[in-house]
Amino acid sequence: MCASLAISVPLFSTENKEKIKICISNLLGVIPEFEERKILNNTLLEAQNLPISGLEKFFNYIRKVEILDAVRYCAILDFKRNSVVLNFHKQALFAKKFAVITADTSSPLGNVELSIKGKNPEKILDWLAPQTVEGRETRRIEFNEINNL
Repeated sequence: MCASLAISVPLFSTENKEKIKICISNLLGVIPEFEERKILNNTLLEAQNLPISGLEKFFNYIRKVEILDAVRYCAILDFKRNSVVLNFHKQALFAKKFAVITADTSSPLGNVELSIKGKNPEKILDWLAPQTVEGRETRRIEFNEINNL
């Protein structure tokens, strides 16, 4: 499967760009090259075509703390045509915490939006956050199974 990640995060005039990069590094393990887009008086930082391997830390975390149902719920609410979209609380990411939220429950400084793009977003969703029974996967899914979708 040819899946990729994209990140979009607002940068307000009161924020430090380097701290935003730390947030993204806490999520993906790397700091991507961002393009800056001006929107009114603020800036939107965007990075496209990032490797799916950046999701491995998050993939393992949501299984460890057993929040697959919550992640799936948020992803379904923010689902887009060719992407699975997850929104993260920016301040929580800075503190190295994964707080998945819906787009309409924005954090005060804006959300970090992560899009997982691919030909079959429904299968991507089932790989990342499968349906569960009593909060647990019915079958253990490995990270590298994304390559078989």
